Amino acid sequence: MGSDTSGLQAAVKEVVAALLAGDWVRFAHEPDGRFYYVIRESDRLALMAAGRDWNAVSIQPSRAQSDFEGWYVRAVLAERPSDHFDKARKAMRRAGLDSKLIDDVVAAANAADSQRELQRVVSESMPRMVTGSDFDVWHLAAFLEAVRIKGTQDGHVLLSDADRKALRGAFEQRFLKELAERFPKVVTRASEFDDWLSFYSPQLREAVRCYLYGFFSAAILVSTAGLDVRLKDVAHVDGIVPYPVLVAAVFGVGGLLGHAPALVTALEELFRFRNDVAHRGIEASAEKALEVLLLVRATHDRIPSTHGGAVG
Repeated sequence: MGSDTSGLQAAVKEVVAALLAGDWVRFAHEPDGRFYYVIRESDRLALMAAGRDWNAVSIQPSRAQSDFEGWYVRAVLAERPSDHFDKARKAMRRAGLDSKLIDDVVAAANAADSQRELQRVVSESMPRMVTGSDFDVWHLAAFLEAVRIKGTQDGHVLLSDADRKALRGAFEQRFLKELAERFPKVVTRASEFDDWLSFYSPQLREAVRCYLYGFFSAAILVSTAGLDVRLKDVAHVDGIVPYPVLVAAVFGVGGLLGHAPALVTALEELFRFRNDVAHRGIEASAEKALEVLLLVRATHDRIPSTHGGAVG
């Protein structure tokens, strides 16, 4: 695979490079559905031609993500995390542990002002917690992870260098999985545009990328913000102007760019929907986001370059 493939990022980079170069093959046994890929097939063929075999093989073990790592990744990505602490505490109670003991251990762990103190609390509490006829060691492991999560949330437990290395691996796994899932959808959305898109506006360029990667509400908000700026530039107005007034000033009766009743209706509906997304939390669909982008782009194209329009 090349020089350094000890990390997932390096491996992904080389695999993608080989895929893009067409330097790969897929072997499949159709009757039972078994298959595997050879990346950098040219290297394999060169070795076979020379009568040689590989003299080094790296086997990467699978890596399970801990509750703490999963929680931390979701928190950084501003996703709604599950309440690991509450779930773990309920599981411990079902295993026969006393509620007061559980809460006392949590309070002591959160009060620890160092890693050594936290270790002391855990080691002293563990013998008292391993009780109950239904107790399972996994209950304890999940509970300790939950205590750690809560301590981090409350600022009592800080990340160590070892934590950061493990979290980097957790982020690699998460983003690679997400990119793999988004990849076919991004390609499909991009191919839906039936002509060259001269999105000259910075806001429109960002809005299109939001749409391609599945952030539909963001695509609508960013694209309409760019259109708002564009219309204000044409109408020579600053500050907050009601959308119907702004649209009428540009495309209404006596509008600066001529009367376009169908466009006025469409833009008024667009800005109403924009307000629903911005102020009422309405979730936008992929179809609606594409419709908005095409309308915003068409509106931009009606504005001549003397008003800051496209020049190429």
